Amino acid sequence: QTTEVIQLKKAVKNKKEFKMIKYGILLVIGTYVCVASALPSPCTCTRNYLPVCGSDGKTYSNECMLNCARLDNRDLTGVPGKCQEPCVCTFIYKPVCGSDGETYSNECVLRCKVAEKPNLTVKHDGECKRSKRSCICPAIYKPVTGPDDKVYSNECHMNCALDSKKPTDTVPVSAGCACTFNYSPVCGTDGKTYPNECALNCETANNPSLAVASQGECKKEEVKVATPSCICTDDYTPVCGTDGKTYPNECSLNCETANNPSLAVASQGGCKKEEVKVATPSCICTEDYAPVCGTDGNTYSNECRLNCATVNDPTLAVDRQGKCEDTDCICTTDYSPVCGTDGNTYSNECRLNCASTNDPTLAVDRQGRCEDSDCICTAIYAPVCGTDGKTYSNECQLNCASAKDPSLAVKHQGQCKSAAPVCPCTKELRETCGTDGVTYANPCLLKCAARSNSKIQVDHEGPCDVPARNTRDSCTCTRELLQVCGDNGKTYNNPCLAECAGTTVRRYGSC
Repeated sequence: QTTEVIQLKKAVKNKKEFKMIKYGILLVIGTYVCVASALPSPCTCTRNYLPVCGSDGKTYSNECMLNCARLDNRDLTGVPGKCQEPCVCTFIYKPVCGSDGETYSNECVLRCKVAEKPNLTVKHDGECKRSKRSCICPAIYKPVTGPDDKVYSNECHMNCALDSKKPTDTVPVSAGCACTFNYSPVCGTDGKTYPNECALNCETANNPSLAVASQGECKKEEVKVATPSCICTDDYTPVCGTDGKTYPNECSLNCETANNPSLAVASQGGCKKEEVKVATPSCICTEDYAPVCGTDGNTYSNECRLNCATVNDPTLAVDRQGKCEDTDCICTTDYSPVCGTDGNTYSNECRLNCASTNDPTLAVDRQGRCEDSDCICTAIYAPVCGTDGKTYSNECQLNCASAKDPSLAVKHQGQCKSAAPVCPCTKELRETCGTDGVTYANPCLLKCAARSNSKIQVDHEGPCDVPARNTRDSCTCTRELLQVCGDNGKTYNNPCLAECAGTTVRRYGSC
């Protein structure tokens, strides 16, 4: 017997009987695999497909293949079955409310979460309704670190976040005990509130000594905090304070008296320009998201924010309710600060990306705040143009930047005028060949280039080095229903029909 045959005998140890066949071929009975007698590698496996998921995230055809891979990685382990493919979803914002009470940006994102929450289902389309415990906090920026080591924009936001994590004081009804949903609370001798007496009686199965202590909810002990949170409604009834600042309502002004005891109402309505004692008056609004579109083409998170912007543009007014365009940025209030290349700190990367639509050169410089200095400014947007040609969100931000550049000063109020109009486009890859012979990543970028050169037009879809298809000469489409909206504002039943009509697809879905 040759050395190769001995090696093969070892390789098929504990298998059924094998026989030598002519021409140096070994047939292993029962495994249905033929192996050449001359083996170039010490690791030989069958082609049986019994997938194993390795700890490196790769799927191996069978356990033998995984063991071969361990020759290079001794720490490699595996479990039966294929590795789970990563969950990839689009950025389309079509919110759905999950059965866990959380809002997901679209149904695909919710389906991906099912791996972690097997019982998760779609409760209804659209965002989840706000809880009655929703907190309304002022937009004052006084960062504090909570007991969970997270940084919150102010103490009110911290208290709201911590309260939302506390379990409710009402005891749920035991699974095996049937009671009505009638809410007639009673307080038990254990100090807990039960939705009704039936629910309390059910709990006596676990606590025989339990009885009704009193009708109604159990009285809560007053919680003492260093600085009580000031919560106001989002009603916009502006008043002018004696400090020359406009407050969204009298409650907001009263909250500010904690920092300024001498503050009082000077007059009803917003402060007149001649009454303003500072260059840019502070404007305090709630974080309620009820978007309105301004006559300047910008979307404001609520009408109060728009009214604040009228300080710099008296002609500004509400054009219509809702967002100006579908391309507006929607970000969460999650605080994961990043430092931009413009020297400004953004509450999260989404906020920075939104700001980049006005400044295409803007990018993330580093994670975290730009500086841990004593220079803290409010989030009020009252833009000023610096002598360095950059736009700062307010004069305070510019003054902070002047610490690095002493010569920096305010050039004028409002955004800096750009040499060329800003042309925001998505990162969609739909190559288009222009009449200038340049291949553009998508039609939007071609249109942007046409602003500076009106002779540039679409030559054909696809890269310039690929000849155009004459789709109109022979245009055959299926009856597939996958509606798209064309650049001409018309809805087509599928992309093929839009292409036949000689228009490009603006987006999926009806116009």
